[in-house]
Amino acid sequence: MIQQAWRQIESTVPHIRFNFNFWSDINIPYRSTYPACRAILATENQSPDLTEAMRKMIQQAYYQDAKNPSLEATLVACAVQLALDIDQFILDLHSPEINQQLQQHILLSRLMQATSFPSLRLILKEEIYTLPLNYTNTAETIDQLNKLLGQHLKTNIESPCIRQCNLDEQGVCLGCFRSMDEVTGWAYASEAKKTAILSQAQQRKKLYNKKLM
Repeated sequence: MIQQAWRQIESTVPHIRFNFNFWSDINIPYRSTYPACRAILATENQSPDLTEAMRKMIQQAYYQDAKNPSLEATLVACAVQLALDIDQFILDLHSPEINQQLQQHILLSRLMQATSFPSLRLILKEEIYTLPLNYTNTAETIDQLNKLLGQHLKTNIESPCIRQCNLDEQGVCLGCFRSMDEVTGWAYASEAKKTAILSQAQQRKKLYNKKLM
């Protein structure tokens, strides 16, 4: 599936080429994004100015050099090239603090229903909008942004804040008491639908408070 996505990007985006040797027999094609995510956070913790450089180096290693970003050796090699403190980098890479930061990022992505990456989201105050990806025509993306901005300005009912919320086992936000679908679909709901959502959220809140008594 990933190879197919690479080929699709190559066929639609000019000057983009991938190294398909990553998928050859000489490589172990297992893949997890979490180690690379932790590497970015570990770099930010040690030297925020190098965070973007680390991201580019991991992408270079993966897409062009056929190196596996799931492997610690690949990430450490990137850190060496950036002249980071390697002992500190490895320590941070496995630290509970970095993992907690990663979990916070994962929670935010789930609240925004971002299940594939890259994904494009627009947050205006407490509302989240999903935008289609367009790698070749920025004008279409800008036009969509302007339309969403206009739609947002016409919204009469304010959306409860969701960025500080936590989900319970049923996927309901314990800050605004809406379901994940209600949170992410808020920007597209009618005024009547928004009123109904807030009414249901209020009922959930009452039940939740009763359980705490």
